[in-house]
Amino acid sequence: MVSLVVPLVGTGNVPQLAVDLLLHSVDSFQFVCAVDQQYLYPFAGPLDHVMGENAKLYPKEHYSAALELFISKDQKTYVLQQRTPVIPGYMNNFVVEVLIPLIQKYEVDELVVLDSFGALDMEAIAPSPATGSFFSVGTCQLDSITDLVQTFQQNLSINNDSQKINPFNFDKDGLQQEISTDQDIFKIVYHIINATSTTSSGLKKLTYCSTFVHEGDNSEDAYVFYNHLMVRLPEYFPKIENFRAPVSWKGVYGFSQAPTAFDEGIYA
Repeated sequence: MVSLVVPLVGTGNVPQLAVDLLLHSVDSFQFVCAVDQQYLYPFAGPLDHVMGENAKLYPKEHYSAALELFISKDQKTYVLQQRTPVIPGYMNNFVVEVLIPLIQKYEVDELVVLDSFGALDMEAIAPSPATGSFFSVGTCQLDSITDLVQTFQQNLSINNDSQKINPFNFDKDGLQQEISTDQDIFKIVYHIINATSTTSSGLKKLTYCSTFVHEGDNSEDAYVFYNHLMVRLPEYFPKIENFRAPVSWKGVYGFSQAPTAFDEGIYA
């Protein structure tokens, strides 16, 4: 089985940070290629690496791009790292012209999408008052594609005012139990289901993992998120005993400890 892990750009960039921990803490990953980034904000930067080590993820590259594909040959797992958001209004183009062709080219069987949302993300659906774990996992089996297409047609009727849809079977103890038509995950699952129904795509399963966070220094959230992924989905996220954060984190959050006394300052 071949899997592909895709982090969405969510609150605090927690999915991208969790992917950083995966790529830099598991030695079996290696750079495959830069992916078409015409629908993302432009980006070029130095090769990311762990402090004191060379950029071993990149054997021949000279700079990093906005969208890059990596592979762990030991596990047949691909990881797509996204460093900048999709330009507003082009998410549908990104899914149809970039993500789906990537799934088809590498004959992906299972797609795992990571997401994060906060209290101000009105498009994300969560119970109020919030109950349950801040970590949610939903699965969508693509074996019964006809049933899924009918579900979308029924829920997206022009006479239906509801913005909620539930193609995923969510764990009952998770905070999120539905998705909204305004979320990026909706666009992904919608286009993938339609592509699967009209082509011979081998994609069999979609797994959606989300976590609730607050905006700020979200480096700790990334560790917590990965620890949940490691327990809940060990087939995609191997156990990590010694997490290694890349040097790019230093420019965002810094590595200094929070002050514990007044004379060290009142701001962390």
